[in-house]
Amino acid sequence: MNDQGRRRPQWPGLVFLAIVFVGGGWAVISGSRREAAARREERARVAAAAKPAPAPARNVAYFANGKFPVSPDRSLVERMVRYVRENDAAAMYQLVADNSRRFTTLEKGAALHIVDWTMFSGLVKVRAHGDATEYWAPRVEIEERKQ
Repeated sequence: MNDQGRRRPQWPGLVFLAIVFVGGGWAVISGSRREAAARREERARVAAAAKPAPAPARNVAYFANGKFPVSPDRSLVERMVRYVRENDAAAMYQLVADNSRRFTTLEKGAALHIVDWTMFSGLVKVRAHGDATEYWAPRVEIEERKQ
């Protein structure tokens, strides 16, 4: 009872119980959905592993378009590309000069193997044919040729 002598309604407690019950039921349902999703992913992974990988095209090679700086450090190449996009040649040359030990150049026509790539930054990780060192380079500097 409250201070005015009337009984308090019981429905707030019932609402609380209903929320707990429905919430608990939702947890059980969502848990089973997560388990089903996990089972689907596992089946898809097993099916993908069972399929043989497609053979790489043997008549495609990648070559350097010209002589340009590359680096094993991705962040340096991203900064260099940003300076080029901003038409700030002085900043780009300063970056390469300050980090001259971390940059090297690939000669025009050098045969390359693409090791990795980024989706949106336009960078690829390449290595020269016969060399184990991998470098990040702008994708526009790599040319694909049919042999």
